[in-house]
Amino acid sequence: MFGERGPSGVPHGGAIGQAVLFTAVGGATTAVNAVLYLLLRGTFPTGLANVLALLLTTVGSSALHRRLVFTGLPERRLRMHLQTAATFLFYCVSSSAALALLRLLDADAGSVAEAVAVAVMSVAGGIARFTALRLWVFHRHRSPGAHPLPVPAA
Repeated sequence: MFGERGPSGVPHGGAIGQAVLFTAVGGATTAVNAVLYLLLRGTFPTGLANVLALLLTTVGSSALHRRLVFTGLPERRLRMHLQTAATFLFYCVSSSAALALLRLLDADAGSVAEAVAVAVMSVAGGIARFTALRLWVFHRHRSPGAHPLPVPAA
């Protein structure tokens, strides 16, 4: 059901196994992002705390996804770097929009509400990121003439 198992015995080969692992890594890095944001928010303004937390967790999650979720698959390095940069930019824009919307709704919202708003925005980004990684960065090429389904014998 889950396809191949990685070195840790965790399934990762099929789409379902990859989605499960991707979600686990994404959930963990979202939690780390929220904690980093709260720690940085004590020292830096909202925008800078957000960008710094996103920079650190985006780079870290890219490395974890490559090593844990898509292990053993051929990687296109340039695409991986472009996807990481696009992810970082997406998260910066979307989380900044979430923070601005939060400020419109509640001008006195605290740091915890800000961290929650950023975490909620990461869900949409995570879905898009999984799709990009699976279909663009770690896509398995089929040999010419290969059929996606077995061809019955005549």
